[in-house]
Amino acid sequence: MKFKTTALLFAFLLAMLWVFGAVLAFNKSAQDVGSVLPILARSKLSDVESVTLDKDGKQFKFLRKDGNWVLHLPPHNEDLRVDQDKVDKLVEQIQKARRVTEGVEVDRNLTSWGLSKPGYRITFHLKGGTDPVLFIGNESADKDFVFINSSERRGEVFPVRKSAFRQVLWDDINEFRNLKLLDVTDTNASAITVADLKDKKTLALEKTKEGAWEFKTPAYGPADQAGSAKAKGPSGVKGLLISAGVIRVESPSEFVEPGRYTVDEKTARYKIDVDRSGGGFGKGDDKVKESLLIGDKVGEKDKEQYLVRLSGDPSVARVNAKQVEAVLEFLKDPTSLRGHDQTQISPTGPDVVEISSGKDLKDQFYLVKAPQGWEALSARCGTGPTRTRSWATRV
Repeated sequence: MKFKTTALLFAFLLAMLWVFGAVLAFNKSAQDVGSVLPILARSKLSDVESVTLDKDGKQFKFLRKDGNWVLHLPPHNEDLRVDQDKVDKLVEQIQKARRVTEGVEVDRNLTSWGLSKPGYRITFHLKGGTDPVLFIGNESADKDFVFINSSERRGEVFPVRKSAFRQVLWDDINEFRNLKLLDVTDTNASAITVADLKDKKTLALEKTKEGAWEFKTPAYGPADQAGSAKAKGPSGVKGLLISAGVIRVESPSEFVEPGRYTVDEKTARYKIDVDRSGGGFGKGDDKVKESLLIGDKVGEKDKEQYLVRLSGDPSVARVNAKQVEAVLEFLKDPTSLRGHDQTQISPTGPDVVEISSGKDLKDQFYLVKAPQGWEALSARCGTGPTRTRSWATRV
């Protein structure tokens, strides 16, 4: 009896020691003196629901919607596309931020390091309602370090290397923007319209249920999907879609300051509308419609650009004129997109093919789909295909 009691007490003691060790390990992690923002460091990237950046009196906000980051530029509330990797990298750099102890010395005087009234702060909204804040102060004299602290370490000063904070220390919020405008390819598009809004000229194409392309405007019938390998430039519907998809802003500096230019339905010269499946900025198989408004041409002859604005985006940007004009060439000559095939019938589509020949096309026979394959059948008294053993021929 005494042996059992001793064993139980020993097991209980081991269990208590294990719990005590686990608590110490947790507290050590939670109170990691080198971590600037411990609660963020312990969180997963997916736990971050939004990031608010207050810098130099301006506020910008990244929100996670349907698994993707979007940007809000106050006072506008449109969801602007951003480079997902760059926003993730901003969060990750702060998660990994730790005090540097070599090469720099600091005291706890927040004013000396620009942290008593910091001009730049980043607020994270995490699942569960926690909102940790990072404060960013001055740079060191040699420009190698930046001094920061957080809502969890408000009374301390943390030097961190600027090289580890490249994405955090952005100069222009447009650095986070997705520079691609129309997220369209020859595989995700289901319709495209290119319109000259001044001259009232329109080119409209759409994909049929069978996967072929045809004209809506002008009424030219089937369209040439693949194009010609001998063409000097983009050709076919594929060439048109690829040309629309490569229109992009070359650098963040090409987004112009708000109010300098206006590109809207009244002032735009051209417009490109695209219907596509989701999977890019959209989600899953949802249908997405995007419109690109194209305004005046600006710049010198050696660097001509068009002013453009994407639907749902308050920002006007400049893009290379040659990229836009590659699309406009199809609008100038829609006949270049006309299909060369006499028919676009799928071999598996029809059940019966009627073939007429002879004088007044009175001689007829039919190709009829049968379980065993196609059969060639004659007609009797003009009443359609009649199958008899003598007439049926396997083909």
